Amino acid sequence: MARYFETSSFWAASAALILGLATLVGWLFDLHPLKYGLSPEPMRSWAALSLLFCASALLLTQRKQRTSLQEGMRIALAGITLLINAMMLTEYLFSVDLGVDRLLPYEMRGDFPGRLPLNTALSFALFGGAIIIFPKFTRWAKNLAIFSGLLSVVASLGYLLKVPELYGYGSFAFMSSTAAVGVVLLFFAVVFIRPSEGFSQLFIAETMGGYLLRRLIVFVFVISPATIILMRELQEAGLVTHDVGTGLGALIDILILVAITWFLALKLDQIDRGKMQAEADLRQSHNELEMRVAQRTCDLTAANQELEAFAYSVSHDLRTPLRGIDGFSKALLEDYNQSIDETGKRYLGFIRSGTQQMGKLIDALLALSRLSRMEMKRENVDLSAIAHGVIESARKQDPARKVKTIVRPGLVMKGDPELLKIVLDNLIGNAWKFTSQCEEATIEFGENESGLFVRDNGAGFDMAYANKLFGAFQRLHGNREFPGTGIGLTTVKRIITRHGGKVWADGATGKGATFYFSI
Repeated sequence: MARYFETSSFWAASAALILGLATLVGWLFDLHPLKYGLSPEPMRSWAALSLLFCASALLLTQRKQRTSLQEGMRIALAGITLLINAMMLTEYLFSVDLGVDRLLPYEMRGDFPGRLPLNTALSFALFGGAIIIFPKFTRWAKNLAIFSGLLSVVASLGYLLKVPELYGYGSFAFMSSTAAVGVVLLFFAVVFIRPSEGFSQLFIAETMGGYLLRRLIVFVFVISPATIILMRELQEAGLVTHDVGTGLGALIDILILVAITWFLALKLDQIDRGKMQAEADLRQSHNELEMRVAQRTCDLTAANQELEAFAYSVSHDLRTPLRGIDGFSKALLEDYNQSIDETGKRYLGFIRSGTQQMGKLIDALLALSRLSRMEMKRENVDLSAIAHGVIESARKQDPARKVKTIVRPGLVMKGDPELLKIVLDNLIGNAWKFTSQCEEATIEFGENESGLFVRDNGAGFDMAYANKLFGAFQRLHGNREFPGTGIGLTTVKRIITRHGGKVWADGATGKGATFYFSI
């Protein structure tokens, strides 16, 4: 819709330019049809020039991008139009003769031969001002165009209805019908340059208000005047009397208005029915969605119950044979130590180590499965205090190591204290483990613009494999070099995700690693 009216603005300005140019040529070569057109009054040469200048300025205004030269020409054309017509208005107001009237060709008509009619001069002065302040003050520019357009519409209706009082005032010269048409074209060109701004935004709106306005405008400015003109012509032809013509015209207007009202009522009813149907469809979709959510919730509950049953089965059915294997392997080593050679003892050691590692994996998987089902209790958690506790626990388990630790005090976040302790257990525990081969190990827990972090100067990792860090059983180092289950970082990610945060890592091989997380 907006694009359609922008195109209409261009063609209206182009038509106004052609009309002004044709009339000006008529004055220069004294061509009566071009000067008068179908009007009993000629369009004055200054009116033709003003129309030409305004139309040219509007065509420049419609360009999305203008050079400084084009902008200067636009302002100059509108400024000259405003200046000349303001001088003519001054001549009317103060009864002075500034001589501007006779600078262009003119005819000896009326008391002021070359002077524009009062309403014509005022219209072009308003248009000149409107173009100058456009687009900085679009709303005000369109308001000026509306007032100017009303003057031309009144004059046009005067010619159509044969009422001279509508297109002239007192002894002043009359606005010609061609000038009135030119001003109407300028009005449409200004109003619809940017149809989404000013009062025209309602006219193009795809709303009920815009729909009503577009149809009532047609009735007010087209159908009703056409009816009056038809009745006047019938009266002048003697086909109907004045009273009959007046009554018939009123009846036609009423019938047309009723038809428009009926048409609009049908449209409103159609819109309301569509709205009611859309609301019904929305309610149905909402109900279906609620039913699907309820079904999915039921399915999820059943799946969780099955998962708990599976976890119990894993815990009970797998642990028992593993404990048996480990126990019997230990018994063999203790009871038959003298009968088994060193190779056999080494094999039994491998068996025990494998079963113990498997037991740790089972424990880690069960702990991971429980994380998703644990109820979260959000409260203020002193992460700095938790970090100190984790580091102290690591020192007790490995008292021979000398590790420099840095913990930023006062790091308090809202979250579940038990789950956040698991996060720091894993991150600081990993830092402690992967710095075991450093002579001067350093572990830091702090915060920067990226978020909270745990940093170490240990083994680090290749950033090419960073996307694998948080997957289950994804290990970038051998189990003999740095033992573990491969579940720790997966646990960290799941906890942070449940808190609505994210976790990521940065590092380099042999230069340490930094694990960031936000909550």
